[in-house]
Amino acid sequence: EQLRASEARYRESFDSAAVGIAHVSLDGRWLHFNEAVCDITGYSQEALQRLTFIDITHAEDRDVSQAQADRLLAGEIQSYSLEKRYVRPDGSLVWVHVTVSVSRDAADQPAHFIAVIQDISERKEFEERIQNLLHEREQRRGAERAARAEAEAANHLKDEFLATLSHELRTPLSNVLTWSRLLQQKYPNAEDVLRRGLNVIVENAR
Repeated sequence: EQLRASEARYRESFDSAAVGIAHVSLDGRWLHFNEAVCDITGYSQEALQRLTFIDITHAEDRDVSQAQADRLLAGEIQSYSLEKRYVRPDGSLVWVHVTVSVSRDAADQPAHFIAVIQDISERKEFEERIQNLLHEREQRRGAERAARAEAEAANHLKDEFLATLSHELRTPLSNVLTWSRLLQQKYPNAEDVLRRGLNVIVENAR
């Protein structure tokens, strides 16, 4: 009676668990699983029992899934956890966190896998949004740095232009100033009009 009660409690816990729980054969076939597994994968019980866990695993995640299962069977590890994608019947993807261990028989030989499956799609979507925001922020910072560098280069070019222009303008004025001073020295008693003209040239050419 106690055994039946214990089995009933186990069955209730198995079937009503919020996460997916599944017994999977050593060759990957779905043997027994709760309703949560169907909800997560999108497959009916009948459809899932005709498939293996590799069949519904995204192509890019199959190698690591199979490799971990092989290590578990070889006794190299006691269990493993990984994040991967299942492909639903409609082609959409669902991200899951899977923890797998192995159940052994009385002779301590592997009997089947026990998998606990949790839907982590919302977390993955949130992480992707965060990554996108960080990427956009870095792009904005890069654009701001480029704009500052461009502005600095433009200011430097402007300064060089003004310096060159000033030099070009001052060069002929220097000649005028030199000759005006020579005339002042050579003709100190020049007429007032000429003397005032030379003074104006000297003052404005400095």
